[in-house]
Amino acid sequence: MQLKLAVIFILFILFVIFFNKKKFIIYAIILTLFLEARVFSFYFAGARIRIVQLVEIIAILIIILALLFNKIALKKTPIDLFLWAYILANFISLINAPLIERSLKIFILLVSLALLYCIIVNLVTEIELFNKAFNLLLYVGIAEILYGIYQVLAGMCNHYLNFNLPIGFAGIVHKKFIGSPWGRPYGTFVEPDWYGAISMFYALLFISLYFSRLVRRKYFYLIGMIISILGMLISFVRTSWIGFFGGLLLLSFLGSKIKLSKIRLVSYVKILFLLSFFVLTLSISWPAFSNIIKGRLSTKGDAGISTSNTRFVCMIHAFNLFLNHPIIGNGPGSFAIQGIGSVYEAGGEFSLERRYDPGLLTTVLEDTGIIGFILFLLLSRRFLKYNLKAIPLISNRYQIISMGLLAGISGLFISYVFTHGFWIPFTWVFLGFNICSLRLGLIENERKKLAKL
Repeated sequence: MQLKLAVIFILFILFVIFFNKKKFIIYAIILTLFLEARVFSFYFAGARIRIVQLVEIIAILIIILALLFNKIALKKTPIDLFLWAYILANFISLINAPLIERSLKIFILLVSLALLYCIIVNLVTEIELFNKAFNLLLYVGIAEILYGIYQVLAGMCNHYLNFNLPIGFAGIVHKKFIGSPWGRPYGTFVEPDWYGAISMFYALLFISLYFSRLVRRKYFYLIGMIISILGMLISFVRTSWIGFFGGLLLLSFLGSKIKLSKIRLVSYVKILFLLSFFVLTLSISWPAFSNIIKGRLSTKGDAGISTSNTRFVCMIHAFNLFLNHPIIGNGPGSFAIQGIGSVYEAGGEFSLERRYDPGLLTTVLEDTGIIGFILFLLLSRRFLKYNLKAIPLISNRYQIISMGLLAGISGLFISYVFTHGFWIPFTWVFLGFNICSLRLGLIENERKKLAKL
């Protein structure tokens, strides 16, 4: 009883603090954004609750109160219509859900993620707050990637030097999977895939910031770029590598059209040189590195790059499930009930949480049918089109920030074709920051025009 009262008291104090200082809500979201592993979560009514979702609940209550007292006006964004139409398609698809409890839980998760996006775009409305929050986002990202690099170094020291350094909450993971005696970095995430995705996102963001005409914080952007690329490389997450090169292609397309960007052919020569330097150095000092790379690029086995890969098998199965209800789908998260794969917790207990279709496109098809799939494509198209239209119109630092966020988000979604994190909060926070940077950049443009009159 005393514990419950203490928790209620703490939540009340946080509510009061956040209500009077709404910027703290954004800071709290960023600081807890990457605390994804189960050790940072708890379960309520069968659903895993993340710390960032607790912050989100308080934020929603505060926004509702602010609306009731006319202290705030909801901000519209260019993707609202298609976003909520897609959410509605998920709700309609509940009709066909093989297990309504599971699908309803995933639907509520999707709603909470869309609301998280709304919180960002409705509270980050001032230039000063955006600048501080964006810088915090960069610092937290670097800290996360450095923690993953430490996990690798600690694993190597333990293996070669018989040290007993702490690795992380899960210890060493994927030793046999990639043939590495010290495993793979996972940071504060459930598994290495998301560490690789975050490293890739920040690599693209820092590349955009460094190869620009922004004169301040050049060394910080350079260090961030080097750390992020290293983290992405040693994560050995192939989908993140694919997303990285996809994001680079987008940056090359935008770089030639944007005055503040200095991304040119020579920039890619420097990036490739940095990658080559890392690969050569790691191959010489780390004998197992070359073998791991060869294994990750192999076309043999369940983890090889082939149609026999477990991920492709799951995606094919998801597509076949889509054919059962091609119009409105089988309901959110239905693959957990109808899917395939060996998904058991330690001890042999079956876990729905660990069974999901890794492919984003096949997940959307299987969950919401052709209607949801079309709405999802329209949502993606609207987001990309708005960015490509707005970014060239901005004539200040927000142009580079928007471009970097767009490249990072695009890299994420390219990687999500094979391993998706669409149900993870950081995806939606990044989307929110991108829209905020575009909006504030355009506002700053108008202010400069008025100042000249």
